[in-house]
Amino acid sequence: MVTKFKKSSEMKSEQGLKYLLHKELAVIDEPRSLETLHASELTKEDIEFCPRERAFLLRDGDNRKDGRLGTSLNVTFQVGRWYEDQVRDKWLRKYALGNWECLNCLYVHEYQTVPETCDNCSIDGVMCVYIEPRAYSPEYDCSCGIDFLLWKNDVLTPVEIKTIDKDQFRELHAPLSEHRKRTQFYLDLLSHSTWMDFDVKINLDFGLLLYCCKGFGFKDDFEGRKGVSDANFSPFKEFKVKRGDAKGLESVYAKALAVKKFKKDGKMPKRICPNMTCKRAKRCTYRETCFEEKS
Repeated sequence: MVTKFKKSSEMKSEQGLKYLLHKELAVIDEPRSLETLHASELTKEDIEFCPRERAFLLRDGDNRKDGRLGTSLNVTFQVGRWYEDQVRDKWLRKYALGNWECLNCLYVHEYQTVPETCDNCSIDGVMCVYIEPRAYSPEYDCSCGIDFLLWKNDVLTPVEIKTIDKDQFRELHAPLSEHRKRTQFYLDLLSHSTWMDFDVKINLDFGLLLYCCKGFGFKDDFEGRKGVSDANFSPFKEFKVKRGDAKGLESVYAKALAVKKFKKDGKMPKRICPNMTCKRAKRCTYRETCFEEKS
């Protein structure tokens, strides 16, 4: 018996794999909802968060255009998400405590480490995926998500996973400033936040930043000294980030509160740009409106 394959109307003989990959990966990226302020937005360093710009968007209606996510950037994001899934859902799954969803029947196993078998359909626990814990702070009307909660020695510790290029990884001797600030903000925010669907006690004195190299890694005999039988190379670097206090985060909290106040009484936040020609203002769609209206 000869199987006949139906040829796609979009497939042409002169189109190669590279063409098809770009066709599938260059997609439209819808912007995040404006209703929830995310902690990651407030701590970005490449473009400073402006509460006044957010207020204009909330007041005048969301007129942001969908952005095109280019192939290279999409692949970078996908690789990062794959690494995060592997670390949390595969390699360290027995240490990740939280909610696990069965992909077979969609049953959610709440607040536990990964089950050996699904309580609902009895399929192997390998079919369960970790649900990222999210916390919400009513005080600042802001939310954040934690990659996973590490359950070790009866202590829960927040873990953030970052994937970086091998050249940047080689030179990494401390957490990148944006990642450190964001982790400290998360820890401080979590101290007065409501958690998912369960009450949980968690160590908020410090968090862990795990950097994953997009490559083989480099010489590192740390694990060998700890008694692990392995080659003295590693694609991972781990840093402890202490919570400390809110020092250095005052401006971040102030921006969150400015947005919250606008939602409550319509008071427009102050400008963060000194003039219309500064670098940040040039990236704002409300530049002219912002400087026309009173601060």
